[in-house]
Amino acid sequence: MINKVVNNKVTWISLMTIIIILFIVLFSSSKKTTSEIVTEKPFYDIKFGLVGEKKVYIYEGEEYKDLGFSAILDNKTNLKDYVTVNNNIKDEVGKYEIIYTLKYKDYEKVIKREVEIKEIPSDEIVIKLKGEEKVYLEKNEEYKELGVEAFYNDKDLSEKVEQEKEMIDENHYYIKYKVGDSKEVKREIIILDIDNMFKVDKDKLQIEITVDNNISYIELPNKDIISDKIITYNIIESGLLVFKLYTPNDKQFIKEIEIKEDDIKAPIGTCEAVLYDGKTKVKVNTEDKVKKYIYNGVETESDSYKTDKYLRDSNVKLIGLNNKETKIKCDVQMKTLPVRKPSGKISYSGESETLKVYIQSKNGFYYTYLWMKDPMYQFKKYVVAGTKQKSVSKLFEDLLKSDTNMKNKIAVGINGSWYSSKRYKESSIYKYEHCPLCISNGVVLQNDYSRYLSKYPVYYINSSNQLSEIPKLTNKTVEKRKKIFQDVIDEGTYNTFSGLSQPLLVNNYVAKTTYDKNAGSEYNAYRIGLCQMDSNNFIIIASGSGRTKNTVAFANMFKKLGCKTAINIDGGGSVNLLWKPRGTNNFKKLKGTSRSRPAVMYFTELD
Repeated sequence: MINKVVNNKVTWISLMTIIIILFIVLFSSSKKTTSEIVTEKPFYDIKFGLVGEKKVYIYEGEEYKDLGFSAILDNKTNLKDYVTVNNNIKDEVGKYEIIYTLKYKDYEKVIKREVEIKEIPSDEIVIKLKGEEKVYLEKNEEYKELGVEAFYNDKDLSEKVEQEKEMIDENHYYIKYKVGDSKEVKREIIILDIDNMFKVDKDKLQIEITVDNNISYIELPNKDIISDKIITYNIIESGLLVFKLYTPNDKQFIKEIEIKEDDIKAPIGTCEAVLYDGKTKVKVNTEDKVKKYIYNGVETESDSYKTDKYLRDSNVKLIGLNNKETKIKCDVQMKTLPVRKPSGKISYSGESETLKVYIQSKNGFYYTYLWMKDPMYQFKKYVVAGTKQKSVSKLFEDLLKSDTNMKNKIAVGINGSWYSSKRYKESSIYKYEHCPLCISNGVVLQNDYSRYLSKYPVYYINSSNQLSEIPKLTNKTVEKRKKIFQDVIDEGTYNTFSGLSQPLLVNNYVAKTTYDKNAGSEYNAYRIGLCQMDSNNFIIIASGSGRTKNTVAFANMFKKLGCKTAINIDGGGSVNLLWKPRGTNNFKKLKGTSRSRPAVMYFTELD
């Protein structure tokens, strides 16, 4: 019985011992963390942990560089080869873990790092266009994407750029670029219809170019640079015409237009003009069909044209049946009238190819016969500047000294000033007071068509080499005076002269028959006058010792010589006649003392 009890007690103690051991094991196991599984024995001294933060944050697109771990045994042995790393990080937004597991003999431990990838802040993304912000394309030209650059800090996000097209119309649109919700950038695309900008009119031989604000300027085939929005280019020859168009950002477009020979065919021909005694005859020779001829602006259907004008240049346009025109420059041949050389004794003479002078002295008068090849340009003035003035002979001397070419020219000088000497000295305003239209050697010094001065006549040798008169204009409106004066200027008049005592003595071969007895110029006086015989022959009559009773008597002297037109130039102390032969600057004063004047007139050879 006792043995049975003892055995039962031993059994119970053994059972309790086993239960206590199991309880200790279970209790010890329940104290382990979820991140560590350790099977160890007391003699291992292992230090195993993360390098860096346990939680790491980065932005999408950034590269994560793991700092790793440390695993050291007994402070001296590196156990890194016993560690395995499980990295499940993806290149997208989210939370990820990196798991490090150390297994050494019967030792095992696990540690973890948490990595969170966040979205990149959209307001910190920088997007830049590559190439032009505005791209110009020709119609049917393919757009080649230039691309963009996208960055967050130093990170290239170009692969994440999204594109979207925004259409304005078929020739205008935008390409928009952005990354996610970032601020977008845009590129403007403009399509140009270059061909439609050019319209070729082969009938008018013109190319009309119409461009918009997308074209800054055009270089024409003749190299002219034009920035107008509407351009008319005249076709003058056949061949390949190259037009270069430039946009505001200097992109160049080329437009080529081929003009064939048949496209511009127009009538051609030759032309000649004959000038004789103040009249012109023009003749055109052509084998082509001509619809009309335009002679110096006058339209006709005839191949010849006659005018009473003494045309120095004759331009003719030939208009073909297709309205194409050809300009012809005529060869102008000037046929001069023979010299009207006087009979009898000649006191002074000089001859050249363009001027012949013969001076006779008889009955107290000097008769100066002038033959000039082109009188309008051979009748000249020498005018002093400012308010200074000298005698006519002194002015003539100054002219010869200032113009070295005059030494080798024949010249005849006469009074060249019909102005109030007193007022002229007082103020230069009055220096041309008796000359409402004053032209000196092709320069208009005064065009006073509106003031009272227009009561005085103006004389000039016109482009037909005819001595002409602008009569007193006091009964004309200001606008009428203006037109009359402008016509004289436009004609190319080289010199004019005017004054108080310049009545017309002979007009169309008819001499003056009456005079005003109360006029200051109608007295027994020394006189000087100018007469025209024909286009090339003129006569100056100047008093030597002789006088004339009045202007009617003076007019009859010119009529007897056969003058077509004659005028009284001046009288009294203003009469001057100066003669200078070729080869010297010395001259002879045949008549005149004269009060001081600002100008001298003279006839000389052509330059």
